[in-house]
Amino acid sequence: MTTPQETLPATEQVSLREYLERLIEEYDRRYTERFDAQEKAIRVALAAHNRTIYVVGTILAMLQVFMKFLRLG
Repeated sequence: MTTPQETLPATEQVSLREYLERLIEEYDRRYTERFDAQEKAIRVALAAHNRTIYVVGTILAMLQVFMKFLRLG
């Protein structure tokens, strides 16, 4: 028959310094993940914005050519 101590996992003894270092590393990892995700989202949004500007600029240029054509005709 096993005793309760044998069924429980061994607890790891760490110093307060080690604990705080691990905690800071985990927070830093999470912060880095959030920063990277935000940076990616901004890049995607800027790319979409640039495509929109290109399309609108092209349409405006075409309208200007059409207006000049109507005036000459």
